[in-house]
Amino acid sequence: SCTIAQHFDVIAENGVQLKKVMCAGGGTKNEVWLQCVADMIERPVAVSEVTIGSAYGDALMATLGGGAFSSWAELDEAVKPARVYEPNPDNFATYRALRDRFRRLYEANKEIFVEEPRVLGVSEFGASSVDVTLIGKVQPLKQWQVERDWRLLVKSKFDAEGISIPFQTITVHEAGKTE
Repeated sequence: SCTIAQHFDVIAENGVQLKKVMCAGGGTKNEVWLQCVADMIERPVAVSEVTIGSAYGDALMATLGGGAFSSWAELDEAVKPARVYEPNPDNFATYRALRDRFRRLYEANKEIFVEEPRVLGVSEFGASSVDVTLIGKVQPLKQWQVERDWRLLVKSKFDAEGISIPFQTITVHEAGKTE
């Protein structure tokens, strides 16, 4: 969600004002993730009735280009949200601090990354654990520095919330190597 928020920052810095956020695709199945995004960007996040993703968006734009809709406003009216996740102001301070930390880590490490890191999703959200899958391509031999920085980011957030964690399990997989 930090990367998504970073994209929203770039959009705003370029003078574009977004009226609404509508999500489609596989990520719409994860309610915790969608609430996290709404809290992180501090605006409502809607999930469209049709969630099949980019193919749906492509088809909608083709119908606009083909004349089935006369304007973006008419197309916007046709796409209905199935659910809207409202941002929770109680979480804003926490997420602003996380965004700031992410921004600083990104700036410190951006030369190491071959490709911007992405959160693939929360694979498990248990009573005593959270499994988050991240992916990032880094310069050769820099994976351990990146792993350390991400470990410190996670630890600092738990410490700030007064949550004691005995250790963090982070697995680094190197492309092309099998275990």
